[in-house]
Amino acid sequence: MREKTVKDIAEIEDAQAALRESIEATKELAERAEELLQKHKARVGQESGAPSDPTAVSTK
Repeated sequence: MREKTVKDIAEIEDAQAALRESIEATKELAERAEELLQKHKARVGQESGAPSDPTAVSTK
């Protein structure tokens, strides 16, 4: 292969690796945000007397 082609391939591979890392970090942040949101909803629900699970149906 020509030197430029090899260099281009290396740059593409580096970019792909960086994208994979970014995607993984984004997934981890999204999971953490979801956990925090659920904790917040549970806390607000407890403070207002509502069930902690907003999808729960009361049988009272």
